Amino acid sequence: MTNTTAVTTLQLQAPLGAGHWCKLFNLTDLTLLPGSFERVNQALKHPSSNADRVAKAINDDPALCLHFFMRANRLVKRSGNEIHSLAHAISLLGFTNVSQIIKSLPVAECPLPYYWHQLQVSLLRRNLLIRLPLHNVGIDPAQLEFSVLFSDCEQWLRWHFAAKEQRYSQGLARNPKIGPTKAQQLVFGADLGAHLRPILQQQSLPSDLKETLQQSPKNLKHALKSLLKAIQGKAFKAPLHRRQCLIFLLDRLVENFCSSPAHRSTRRYQQLVAQLLQVTETSVSESLHQVAGELAPLHASLIDTHPARRLLCAWPKGLDEPIYALPNPRNVSAKNTDIKAPGIEKMDAVIGREKTAVAVSEKPTSETQSANRLLDNRFLDANLVRQGLVTLSKGQPSLNSVNAIFQTLSQSLETGMGMGFGALLVPTANGQWLAKFQFDDQESPPIEQLPTANLLIKLSAKPAAILVNSDNRPAIIDQLPTHLVEKLGARELLLISIFLNTKLIAILLAAETDLAPPRVQTCKRLAQATQQAIARLAVQVQRQSAIKR
Repeated sequence: MTNTTAVTTLQLQAPLGAGHWCKLFNLTDLTLLPGSFERVNQALKHPSSNADRVAKAINDDPALCLHFFMRANRLVKRSGNEIHSLAHAISLLGFTNVSQIIKSLPVAECPLPYYWHQLQVSLLRRNLLIRLPLHNVGIDPAQLEFSVLFSDCEQWLRWHFAAKEQRYSQGLARNPKIGPTKAQQLVFGADLGAHLRPILQQQSLPSDLKETLQQSPKNLKHALKSLLKAIQGKAFKAPLHRRQCLIFLLDRLVENFCSSPAHRSTRRYQQLVAQLLQVTETSVSESLHQVAGELAPLHASLIDTHPARRLLCAWPKGLDEPIYALPNPRNVSAKNTDIKAPGIEKMDAVIGREKTAVAVSEKPTSETQSANRLLDNRFLDANLVRQGLVTLSKGQPSLNSVNAIFQTLSQSLETGMGMGFGALLVPTANGQWLAKFQFDDQESPPIEQLPTANLLIKLSAKPAAILVNSDNRPAIIDQLPTHLVEKLGARELLLISIFLNTKLIAILLAAETDLAPPRVQTCKRLAQATQQAIARLAVQVQRQSAIKR
């Protein structure tokens, strides 16, 4: 008998129509991010407070930036000028008005994670604008900062006031027989974008953003055809409305990057931005990845959706699929290492096979490390990691002993992934632990033996994996051997027990400064493949023993 699971049918209510939603959507009713109210109040009450200090406190909340821009911009609108900095807006309003405005702003009655995520995307887009070399085309980033920050305020309204309906619409849009336009008609009763753009144009928004909103996405894409011709090496004319095209491209690039970093559309928008700014695609990609790594999470509930954590969101399901690789400057020599060009690689057929030799000093400086905040998502040699997974999972004649299996695992971690510290803890008869196949990028004295500890005993009881990071470090660190704690320092630690049936074989130890989810997942896959290799070796030994008898 086939097991069946009950399917709950989604019952959509009758659509309320565009008129209802346009009345409900109001920019002045957008709520702030958690903690913004307290942060700005502290800046206002600081003894040495000034406009720059208060502006810095407001700068981390796009919704708060919008409220202050709209209020300050109304004061200078009659003179034909426009606000281009928060410090100017604060000076114009005065501290008393700023305090009154803060107290009068609406407060969210419940968590709004989808809306908060949209604000996080806006911060990433604004930071990317500041990082890009816009001087090549004579654009001042300060004049476009607010336009780029508020370019998706339509999405803010949707996710703030109609989050449930927006989720239904996006879910239905994935059905190829429905599509985005029909999905909006089913849920909202009309295409909200066509109704919201004229309303937003009447608001006190940046002039460049208003000009962009006047152009439909279809017209903007048509204007960018010349950039596509340039990428293909054909003759082209420089696109008109360069500033509006840049606002549109950054909006699409960051949106695609946050939802699916490895998709080919993300790279296509990177190419278009690079062609518009007359720079290389590599520089755009590097800037995008750096600002994603430097972006602080807005709220604890958004850590899993942080752009830097989603660089490898489409992790390969099969061992034969490629593992995404980004250049890791740690201890890489340009003489014998070819690393794939900066950017995310999904498949060779999509991204291509171009390789670029990256020259990096053997001991990177603190400046180099700060410029490469995404080391947690990069591998020294992705092919070696993939080869190690295939070898351990499918078997090779060279894996004729447990030491050979552990050697392959250690090489995949050290040479392939570029892990900072690693070892295999093997239990002994006297209750101690031998640390085999050690490697450490800090070149400190190796560990010979470790005494037993509570955490190691727990891992010896059954197959398990424990990640020790800043969240749980104070509670777990006392359960580890003291010598190991001193060896680790401030690094995060991953412990995975490797079993053969019910017998513990070893505990995999891997540590580095920031163990991101993709690297943790890779270590788990390597540990699982190692366990398969040990089980395969045990079967071979049993067969050989039976034949001898």
